[in-house]
This record gives sequence, C-alpha cells and structure tokens, in this order.
Amino acid sequence: GRSPDLDTQIKTLEREIRETVERIDAANEFVGNAPVFAPIHKVPGVDSWTITPGQREVLDEVFDRVRERAVEVSGRDELEQTYLDKSAQLEALRQQQKDTPSSSFIDWFTRD
Repeated sequence: GRSPDLDTQIKTLEREIRETVERIDAANEFVGNAPVFAPIHKVPGVDSWTITPGQREVLDEVFDRVRERAVEVSGRDELEQTYLDKSAQLEALRQQQKDTPSSSFIDWFTRD
C-alpha cells in the first residue's frame, strides 16, 4: 500500500514551501524598503526642493543600484527558484500519492 513515508515527505515539503514563501515575502519587503537607505545625500544639490532632470536621473540610478543590491543581499532570486523547485517536487509526490492506492483498498480485496 501507500507508504507513510510519502505522506511525511509531502507534509515536510508543504512546510518548507510555506517557510520559503515567508522568506520571499520578507525579502520583497527588504527590497521595497531599500531605497529609504539610499545615499541620496551624496547627490549634489538634492537637499533643495527643486530637483533638476539631471539630478533625477542620478537619483533613479542610485535607487536602481540600491534595489539590485538588496535583491542580491536578500537572496530573493534563489528563494524564488527554491520555491519553484519544491513546488515541482511536491506536485510529483502528490501525483505519486494519487497513483498509489491506499493499503485499506488493497486489504479489502486480499481479505480471507
């Protein structure tokens, strides 16, 4: 019949996927907040109320770099890949579980 090991593997993967999703959410929040810590005070003239198109361009570049770095530091891309890999594994195990009749079904036919 179906091995309890398969059920355990599925439960473990489901838990790991949930944890990965939480880590992705945290990484996304980190990346979203990263521009707050951008060193914009180093861009000449940005302390004034009016920002020239040139300064805007520099700021956009700074923000982009800060976001890219945050994505690297947070490991978000790797986490998303882990999520995809584990989801595929889980799908395969669930299919295997569906294709394997449960022991009680077999027992019913092999009863004396």
